[in-house]
Amino acid sequence: MELWVIVLSAVDIALMGGILYIMSGKKTRQRLAPESTTVPAFDQVRELQSELSGIKTLSAELERKKAAFERHENTINERTRRLDAIVKQAEDSARKLEALYVSERNEDMYSKAVRMLKSGTPADEIVRSLGLLNGEVELISSLNNYR
Repeated sequence: MELWVIVLSAVDIALMGGILYIMSGKKTRQRLAPESTTVPAFDQVRELQSELSGIKTLSAELERKKAAFERHENTINERTRRLDAIVKQAEDSARKLEALYVSERNEDMYSKAVRMLKSGTPADEIVRSLGLLNGEVELISSLNNYR
């Protein structure tokens, strides 16, 4: 659903990290490499300040992206909790409906068994046709005095 936001944030963070790595590597190489021409100290300071400003800008951008990522993560977690609650309600409703269906089906089969007993159908035939147990048919028969 919002997977693209996560992917986009990860790509942004990786790119900014790469830029920071390149910039820090450039500074290290400049410090280690002997320069043939001497640059006045104030030019070096200005260059370092410029790079530092760029790093601060990138850091601020990373923080904004991190905050956006966390907001999206919280939204996804909240929606997941809501969906879990809806699924639980649906499962409860399904169990209740199934119990109702089974009880109605059983009542219907028992009513058919009573009608068949009233019409004189043998107990063995009722067991085969309705799928009831022998004991159930005998109980129905004895309760209604149809034996």
